[in-house]
Amino acid sequence: MSRNLFPKILFFLFAVLSLPAAEEISYCQMLLSEAEQKSQGFDRQRAMYPPERAKRLAVMSLRKGSDLLQRQELAKAMEEMNRAWRFDPSNPYPYWFAGIIRSMEAARLKNPDLRKRCFDDSLKLFTKAATIIESSPNRELKENLALDRAETLIQYGIFLKKEHPEQAEQLFRQAEELLKSIVPGENARGGQLSKRIRDMRSRMNAEREKSGRK
Repeated sequence: MSRNLFPKILFFLFAVLSLPAAEEISYCQMLLSEAEQKSQGFDRQRAMYPPERAKRLAVMSLRKGSDLLQRQELAKAMEEMNRAWRFDPSNPYPYWFAGIIRSMEAARLKNPDLRKRCFDDSLKLFTKAATIIESSPNRELKENLALDRAETLIQYGIFLKKEHPEQAEQLFRQAEELLKSIVPGENARGGQLSKRIRDMRSRMNAEREKSGRK
């Protein structure tokens, strides 16, 4: 190797290593269009498993993914959510947990376009989960999902507030509507709900005051 070339290669390597790492988000199969899902053969894969076995496998992936999510290993957690969804698309939890993952990814990112995409994805996934549980009599389930959706709306609004104050206010109002749908009971859980709702409203009002809105 030429002596003149060697320093140039070192300089090039140093320059590459000094560049900021490209930001990435996890791959969420639940956001694929129906045509894309069909082209990847997900329907054929599901048909290979008896329904009850598929549901059990989905639950196994949900449990593993939940553990990974708690450890904030987001990409691996999303892989398990994808697997759970492929086995049982009627289960609301893969969408729900994937929405949480996307919201957490948004909080970590610096690229504004990528952050916006993550927030939008998160809300789409929460909406899919809400559609599935809409007819459920389980009030606690709906309240928990409403809180997670409201939290993402608030974080999204805070992100947009400086450049897009009107859009941010719309998101805050959507969050407020979700919070109004929650009626805390007179028990320990009710107290926890009330505290969290007060905190979320306090943060929205603080952001509104900063921008001169009430």
